[in-house]
Amino acid sequence: MRRWAIAWTLAALGIAIWVSAAPGAGSGRDFEGTWRPPPASGDPYKVTNAEEGDVSGTIWRGKMVDGVLLCQGAPDIGDDFWTAKQTGALGGAGLYAGRTFVFQTDSSGGNCQARSVRAKFWSPADDVLRICPAPFDSPESEPAMDFDSAVDQAQGCGDYRRTTPPATSTTKPHVASDYIGKIRRDANTCPRFGPREYSAVLKYVEDDPANRLDVFVKRTKDAAFKPYNVGGAGVNHGFVPNSSQRRKVLTLEWLKKGRSWWRVRVKTQKGKTYRKTKYFKPCVNG
Repeated sequence: MRRWAIAWTLAALGIAIWVSAAPGAGSGRDFEGTWRPPPASGDPYKVTNAEEGDVSGTIWRGKMVDGVLLCQGAPDIGDDFWTAKQTGALGGAGLYAGRTFVFQTDSSGGNCQARSVRAKFWSPADDVLRICPAPFDSPESEPAMDFDSAVDQAQGCGDYRRTTPPATSTTKPHVASDYIGKIRRDANTCPRFGPREYSAVLKYVEDDPANRLDVFVKRTKDAAFKPYNVGGAGVNHGFVPNSSQRRKVLTLEWLKKGRSWWRVRVKTQKGKTYRKTKYFKPCVNG
């Protein structure tokens, strides 16, 4: 089997990965900014890395925004390509751990397979980002960061170079309904057993796609909205449409029979926020 350590070896796939960040952000040995694969690979994709907050703290996230990965299991437009959290620092640069994608083909270069594996991230020099992933066949193995090898000499790792961000088109004026369609309840009668289902239609916007989804609920008019969480199950923040699946329907369960207010919020790749709120009367006994 012919194997590649990470995505920089996928020549001619034309990938671009981006999350909201100031164009050209980052300098020296920091993690922020736009990155391209090692020069020897010849691959034409870019990655823009930026941080965002979630319930578990700060996470660094890169999403695909252009190109097609012709591999089974590969991320699509709007999907995370890597995620990472800082675990420490060494030699003046942050050390990060998370996940990225690696790829494998057969001996003829076909039958490409993609797999998410654990990975470590560190900068060995100014404007260089080293990524060392776990093997394709052992995705949960502890990856080993190479702190000693010179740039482009780390076996099994790849050294990205800082570059300019991919060009983006001018963002058109948008309103919440461009991103969020109807918010519905599956029925207005109270179920004898179990929950009612609440759903929201999510739409893909080509010039500024959504890259994060949140849902909030409250049960009284004057109360503050709280993040949806039922039985410990929250919302999949990455459940957003992409160019190949331009509409998605988010469905969530709710056991309470009284009135409720639901708020669906999306954030976009260019830093915009849109929200839509829907009030539901109490369900009635059927």
